Amino acid sequence: MPAAGGYLNFYVNALAEHPEVNQEALSAARALLESRHLNGQRNPLFQPVRTFTPKGSDEVKQVRKLCCLRYLLDEFSVCSNCPLEGCDRVARKRST
Repeated sequence: MPAAGGYLNFYVNALAEHPEVNQEALSAARALLESRHLNGQRNPLFQPVRTFTPKGSDEVKQVRKLCCLRYLLDEFSVCSNCPLEGCDRVARKRST
């Protein structure tokens, strides 16, 4: 479900930029992403992406709730919205 939340977050933000977006649908989608519970149960789509300011920086970043583990693959670098602050790919590979 974490990947679904990330995709939903992306599309909700993209739709918000569209001039003919249905505002009721947009509000409902945002409410889904901002609701901690649905029908009395934990919402797995709650805040799949959060705002984060790294220590010692004024830059505000968007980071995923969960790590995609992309850093474990040699052909890829750490993703731009990694939730692991200061992610050191080499050190993490040695520890697995």
